[in-house]
Order: sequence, then C-alpha cells, then structure tokens
Amino acid sequence: MVAGRVKSLNPTWSASAIKSAIMTSASYSYGFRISSHTLVYGAGFLTASGPLQPGLVYKTNTIDYLNYLCYVGLHTTTTVKVVSKTGPASFSCPKDLSPNLISNSNYPPKATKIREVEL
Repeated sequence: MVAGRVKSLNPTWSASAIKSAIMTSASYSYGFRISSHTLVYGAGFLTASGPLQPGLVYKTNTIDYLNYLCYVGLHTTTTVKVVSKTGPASFSCPKDLSPNLISNSNYPPKATKIREVEL
C-alpha cells in the first residue's frame, strides 16, 4: 500500500528508489522503548507520510549488486547468471576491488549465505 502510493506520486522511480524512500524515512523509535542496537529494529518504524517526501533516496541497480559480490569475493559467471537477468552478460569484476564498489548499495550490514546449486 505504501509502496503503491509512493509509486503513484513518483511514477519514474525504480523499485530500489521506492524501497530506499521507505527505509530512509522510517523512525527508529516511534515512541516505543527499544534496544539501541540497530539490528534490533531494522530500518525502523514506517510512517504514512515519510516515504512521500523522503528527502534522500538511494537508487541501486544490478551493477551495484554485482560489484558488491565482486568486493566480497563471490563473483563467478554462474553468480552473474543466477543474480542477474538484467545485467550485462559480459560483466566482469573491476580490477580495483575497493570499498567504493559497494558505496551505492545503501545497506551496510549484509550477511550472505552461499550454497552450491546446479544450473
């Protein structure tokens, strides 16, 4: 419902921009007493009007996620096929594997569980 309302006001926004608007405008407490540990409350508590005027929106794309996989050492041809149906088939990791590769992902705490699958 909220994502649909944000999309109706911003028809050119991608799904990642809408998600960012919702996450960056959330309140971390909303009047409740909660632990101060950020992993306890995630992005926060959603407000009805916050995402409609977020002020800050991060747009991510397939290349941003593929660069993240490169940075953490999980890039293979198979990974690209599984992760990306929209990314370029000729994608290869940049030679400079710096933290700047993941600066656009807007999700600092990430966990990845990998298991092998046959394609």
